[in-house]
Amino acid sequence: MTNHAPSKLSSNKLIDYFFSFLVANTCEISFSPMMSYAARGGPMSAQIADLNNDSFADVIVANFDGNTTSVFLGHGNGSLRWNADLFNGQNAGTNALAIADVNQDKILDIVVANRKSGSIGVFLGYGNGSFSNQMIFSTGVESSPTELALGDLNNDSFIDIAVIDHERDNILVFFGMGNGIFNMKYTFSTGFDSGPYLVVIKDFNKDNRSDIAVGIGHGNSIGLFLSNGTGTFGELINIPVETGPYAIVADDLNQDGVIDIATANYDSFDVAVLLGNGNGTFMKYKSFSTGNGSFPYSIVSEDFNRDNIKDLIVPNSGTDNVGIFIGKGKGKFEKMKTYSTGNGSYPVEIAVGDLNNDKKLDFISVNNKANSFSVFLSTCS
Repeated sequence: MTNHAPSKLSSNKLIDYFFSFLVANTCEISFSPMMSYAARGGPMSAQIADLNNDSFADVIVANFDGNTTSVFLGHGNGSLRWNADLFNGQNAGTNALAIADVNQDKILDIVVANRKSGSIGVFLGYGNGSFSNQMIFSTGVESSPTELALGDLNNDSFIDIAVIDHERDNILVFFGMGNGIFNMKYTFSTGFDSGPYLVVIKDFNKDNRSDIAVGIGHGNSIGLFLSNGTGTFGELINIPVETGPYAIVADDLNQDGVIDIATANYDSFDVAVLLGNGNGTFMKYKSFSTGNGSFPYSIVSEDFNRDNIKDLIVPNSGTDNVGIFIGKGKGKFEKMKTYSTGNGSYPVEIAVGDLNNDKKLDFISVNNKANSFSVFLSTCS
């Protein structure tokens, strides 16, 4: 369940891949009926990227119960084939993953958060859809790494990792050496019994430094840590939102060049949008309903209808559907439009990309209880 946008240090191929499909003409958002693929047990997270350099989108899925990360290679027409299961360790409980070039060889690698075994795992890519064995970096005894985000946190041009330690109410920062090796340097608290969930890395105050924001589920707030520029951060700033902000996304949602925040609020059945002021402060949130009993689990921002306005997409785990809020500009959104993921599916995360090379954004839904992920191809016209 994670919202893991590629960091600014991802390879040029990844950046080109995610933005090459944006074209000038707008269209009406719609998606074909889903195609489903079996996962390896309790899937929790997924990403879309070209892993074997064939210019076709591939899918990577983290399986919490299966203790594996599965790689599915794309045919370029929206269909996929299973390629490999990467072993995350016995009783790993892999909860999240992210994709980036962490060792500067211009090949995409995989980083995972192993919640049960208390570790971060790194699989170095070979550029053909295969990967090295997992390199393990401990997050500490009795830790519970649930989510992670990648970015340059100390301005050394190497990718670093920010990790949520949910049970101990901490954020852990692993600094990258540029060769795929990471050293844990800092641990800072999100507050006693705060229940931190998803973490994002963005520049929230326009000082060209990467800051950290986290959804604080028990505190009903966003926790913001502004960077001091050297890998250290200021004190926690709490920004109130609705109840149970399990997930957050940071993006420019009102076209003013300033980073805003949207949260998926599990307990209040809605999405909250907070427009940024450009100095690390935000306007009071505005809420958009996801429906009674929906329990939205994560959130992603993308421009599905090519109007240069970001839309929001959430998996509603309680009502077994995916909801899309079409952006109207100025931080406003239309009423949610839903797509079913099947009864009892319990969708927990969304990944977005062009799966059939038609320059339209498709998405996949990670269905935890159905042990599957579903592909929705855009019919935007």
